[in-house]
Amino acid sequence: MKKATKNKILEWFMQEGAIQQEENLHIAERAFLANRIINLIKEYAKKKKITPDDVEKNMKMVKLFLQKKVDVKWDGNMIQFLSCDEEKNDSSKPLETKSTMK
Repeated sequence: MKKATKNKILEWFMQEGAIQQEENLHIAERAFLANRIINLIKEYAKKKKITPDDVEKNMKMVKLFLQKKVDVKWDGNMIQFLSCDEEKNDSSKPLETKSTMK
């Protein structure tokens, strides 16, 4: 991946609050998984395994993941984005599958 692209992704993660800095420590709870998902999306798009519409939809789901609005379940080669039940304040409880990549 080009350095400029990596820097843009890093900036995006910081804008979404996925990376915080406390003194000389960076906290990136969701950034590493999000980066892996983005790389997989790019790989699938390059191999034409997913459509441009699917790329857009999955990138929106990555954004929601970075914002802690959805969770990710990764099982083998399948990634599921699961919405969270915010009404019950239980962010770990999946409600429904929003998007799936195989």
